[in-house]
Amino acid sequence: MDNLQYDKSIKRVSDSYLCTNCGACQVICPKDAIDFVSTSIGRIYADVSNKCINCGLCQKVCPSLNDTLTAKDADNELLGHISSLRVGKALDKEIFYNSQSGGACTALLKFLFDTKKIDGALVCRMDYGKDVPEVKPILIESADELFQSQKSKYAPVPTLGVLKNKIKEFSSLAIVGIGCQIEGLVGLEEFAKDFKGKILCRLGLICEKTLCSTIQDVYVSFLPSPSPKKIIWKCKYATFLNPQHQYQSAPLVVEDEQGYHITMPNSVRFILKDMFTAPRCRICRDKLNLNADIVLGDPWQMSNIDWVNGESLVIGRTERGESIIEEAISAKYIQLSPRPIEELVKGQTILQRRKQVQKYSAAYGCLKPTIDSFLLKPELVENDNPTEKEVQSAKKDLLDFQVSERLSKEEIIKNALKKIKSDKLKRTLIYRAIRKIVRIILRK
Repeated sequence: MDNLQYDKSIKRVSDSYLCTNCGACQVICPKDAIDFVSTSIGRIYADVSNKCINCGLCQKVCPSLNDTLTAKDADNELLGHISSLRVGKALDKEIFYNSQSGGACTALLKFLFDTKKIDGALVCRMDYGKDVPEVKPILIESADELFQSQKSKYAPVPTLGVLKNKIKEFSSLAIVGIGCQIEGLVGLEEFAKDFKGKILCRLGLICEKTLCSTIQDVYVSFLPSPSPKKIIWKCKYATFLNPQHQYQSAPLVVEDEQGYHITMPNSVRFILKDMFTAPRCRICRDKLNLNADIVLGDPWQMSNIDWVNGESLVIGRTERGESIIEEAISAKYIQLSPRPIEELVKGQTILQRRKQVQKYSAAYGCLKPTIDSFLLKPELVENDNPTEKEVQSAKKDLLDFQVSERLSKEEIIKNALKKIKSDKLKRTLIYRAIRKIVRIILRK
């Protein structure tokens, strides 16, 4: 590929660790020149072949280059417009008890299918995989297919790519996606003629960070089974009378097709989170899905929550989204009650997120990006810049990821297992030390 094509293709975004792997560029490419590939650590990025004709359409729909998708209000640049903020759950018991939290997303989709407002929905599903689980986007055409797509999958998926050559088959779609995927969808609605008037509802998921997919290899290594395996990231396995795990502290579960499974505490995911967080996620400003019609997530640190069985946080952003929420409530698909915005800011750690974005944006130059992006300008608000110490710490995290990604998958898994063992030992020693101190104090 010559320099001219390199300038206008999405390759420079990928080379700069700025690809979100949303899939929008793959959909709009007129020559099928874009595919998605994975690195050893499981970071997925857009790859460009010599079919590229240098049209520049891929850059127009890229969330890392289109700054028109970022809120400009200094007080709300990470909150976006909020029409309503509520918490509740699906009223269908099968949906509710199969959900990760309150099942509101699935209940809303079921309502849209049942009332024939949509003839299709784009969701993600996790299937059993021979070596690791298969997380893939899927277009479903009826409410009967919703059950299998429930629960979150914290793995990178080029979700929008499945719409290529398929969008024409539908008249009205609901799209479920995290912030960068919904941003890519907005770009497609603007620049791809086949998308005009086809998207009835954007159902946005709150996203803390998407973890590189090799973390799944780490988890399945704990299950010594030749049978295909699957991961349930937060397994509440609640029944109406006997919840086995509380929603608030639900563990991660790896199971095989024969039903054998192991459980791991949530702490294991948090131990590995930094190791498997790609650089692009560290500078994402769209945790709360600013461009969605309806936003759904977990109601962390909010009041009056059912922490045993789970509930959903539901944000209405647009007139269209509000209308769907109200109709679904009236039709008894969901049950919701209002909450103050202050609880959202606290529970979703918005202030901490702003500081994170600023320091990693300021540090991003250490990766030698080859393309200019609005994301690399850290000034989200005036007079709130990161310290030099914070920037240096962020640089270390980014460079550590870069070094780790150059290792083989086997080496990465081995290092991850060592990290888990080391952290567990550290926690045990701290616990023993505290217990010893308490005993000494009690003796006195």
